[in-house]
Amino acid sequence: MTTATHLPPGFQVTKLDGQTIYHRVPIFAVCSRGELNFDAKWMAAAVAEAKQQERDGYLPPLHIRHHEPATEHTDSVRAAGVFRITDAGPLSFKGNRITAIFADLIITDEFLAEEVAMMRYPYRSVEIFEPDGEPKINGLALLDHEAPYLELPMLFAGEVADKRNGVEGESVALANTFSLNYANVPNNPMLGSVLSGKRAVLLFKFPDEEDMNDKNKSNNFADGKDDKDKDPENMEGGELDVSALCESIKSGQISIADMDSILEAIQSQGSTEEEPEADKDEPAQSPAPGADILKGNSDSAKLFARQQGKIDALEAKDALRDATDKRRTEVAEAMTLLDGKPLGADLETRLTNFHIKANGNSELFKEYVDTMAKVAGNMPADNSGADFAAHPKTPKSAMAFQSLGGEAVDKAAGFAREHAQMKSQIRASEESYVKINMARAGFTIEDES
Repeated sequence: MTTATHLPPGFQVTKLDGQTIYHRVPIFAVCSRGELNFDAKWMAAAVAEAKQQERDGYLPPLHIRHHEPATEHTDSVRAAGVFRITDAGPLSFKGNRITAIFADLIITDEFLAEEVAMMRYPYRSVEIFEPDGEPKINGLALLDHEAPYLELPMLFAGEVADKRNGVEGESVALANTFSLNYANVPNNPMLGSVLSGKRAVLLFKFPDEEDMNDKNKSNNFADGKDDKDKDPENMEGGELDVSALCESIKSGQISIADMDSILEAIQSQGSTEEEPEADKDEPAQSPAPGADILKGNSDSAKLFARQQGKIDALEAKDALRDATDKRRTEVAEAMTLLDGKPLGADLETRLTNFHIKANGNSELFKEYVDTMAKVAGNMPADNSGADFAAHPKTPKSAMAFQSLGGEAVDKAAGFAREHAQMKSQIRASEESYVKINMARAGFTIEDES
């Protein structure tokens, strides 16, 4: 069997003075991203919010492209008009029936309306400012070359009703869908279909139609009598072969467009519209609506990457500057606390190095500085060494050099501490070790003997 299917029809359009309205265009469908779940319940709440806004006299903005910085390859956002959310209902999406939000797009730019009609802006993407907040669609962007994640039916004009200048014109079908079955298959009753806007004409062939005689055909279509007056045997061929129709649907011989028309006709017979069950909705793994900027290698995605890189670099630079400022401040405070204590000329360097090793931990650094302050004592007021003599921490071997002044006692105390650390590795006594190293440093004292 060979089936020829042309492009699906565009959307129904009404032209008014200063407005071009595209009716019942699907703008959003169930999807999820991470913990964000835009399900049928979310759709219903968003529609209710939009209806309340409309009652308050507000309609959300419709514009060209998303709100993002313009580059040499992309233009900035451009106003197109407003849109009115109408309802949430079923939509065929990638072979599944899911819930979608439909809206009337009210374009107030006449030139732009012609561009949309010629499929210059076939894609669209909603803008939701607070995805994790109350359900609400804040804006809608029409896209020309940037493919959206939700691959909804493309936007262009189908049947147009021209009502400008107060005169209602004839409806013009700009796009029809023809689906023809050229094969003579007994089990397939569908010969063809014609779609125009929301209307559809289906042509069926029934298995025993060729066996009907001319008289029966005349009775059925020309004599004007009711069908109930006909011979039941002759009328058998006029009944719809439901089984064959179901087989055609299962085998895929009937197109999705024809299926939608059949389902719409079935739904229109009911007094209430059933809401599709949420658990039957096939969630599409998509980014937050309106946040598909990182998809692909577009210029917009690269621009976003550059901006994010700058932000991260500046944040890292700020963090490093804060850490440096903190280290400088705490080392300066420590230098003030240790001022006047015999801790050597490289004290600031040692304080800075310890602060770095402690990863800026203020508590550890304070413990280090306080210990140094307690152990070091005070610098002598003169060269007599009296202050060191009164200090309980000054070794006796170092006090032997107090006649040479405070600097000598300080240096000797350092050698005494070195001996305490290495006494297991050397044989010399503390006094001998201190005298030998002090002599090398230029400080000698006479033996008491």
